[in-house]
Amino acid sequence: MRTRRRLWIAVVAGTIATGLFTVVLVQAYANRNSGPAAVPMANAVVAKISVSAGTELTADNVGLAAVPESTILPGSTLTDPNVAINKFVSVPLAVGEPVLQDFLLSSAPSASNTVTRAPLPIDPGYEAMSVPFSPNQDVGGYIQPEDHIDILVTTPDGVVHYGFQDVRVLRVNAPASAGASSAATSCAEAQNSSGTLVVELTPEKVAALSFIYASACVPNVRFVLRPSGADKTGDLPNSGAVGPTNWRNFLDG
Repeated sequence: MRTRRRLWIAVVAGTIATGLFTVVLVQAYANRNSGPAAVPMANAVVAKISVSAGTELTADNVGLAAVPESTILPGSTLTDPNVAINKFVSVPLAVGEPVLQDFLLSSAPSASNTVTRAPLPIDPGYEAMSVPFSPNQDVGGYIQPEDHIDILVTTPDGVVHYGFQDVRVLRVNAPASAGASSAATSCAEAQNSSGTLVVELTPEKVAALSFIYASACVPNVRFVLRPSGADKTGDLPNSGAVGPTNWRNFLDG
């Protein structure tokens, strides 16, 4: 009788152990295949192909596509292709770039092929200014309209500052020739061969950045790109000045 009881307990214990092992395996498999949390997506009107400024938009060159929800600009990003179709775009569009209401023109360009640009959507209290940039050096050309960037400025004493943070980019114009800047022989040629960012700053910061560019032919300025989740969040943590006295503190080894 005692032997039978021990056998029954062993069977029950084995069944429980098998069940627990199965649960662990299922949970491990689920964790392995769950991956990172999905990024919320939403539909927006984007360019299906590269579109040059002045092009009439049709169902062949624009359409709906899923984009990260954080990149949608309420009241500006188009979500209905019919709003864009039969309109003319005032700026060039890359493949997959969202079409904004501000990019649209209701009538065709003039006979001289001069494209009347759409008004810049400048926020109250800000002004727009253009600054030269190099697509090859500044984030490899990944800066796009409506991105937010930080502008690093190196002062004459060799200190690098996060001089301008959370700066909204309104427009991006690539240089006419990727190799033009290397052949430049004068300050004016170097500036003209660069690309152009149109950014939005408060009046005092416009004056400060203008002073920096007026102080040198090619000022020591770099542009860094923020992730979409860091847009409109102000100054970043750990963005203090770095220079000759403290740069070693930030090395990993």
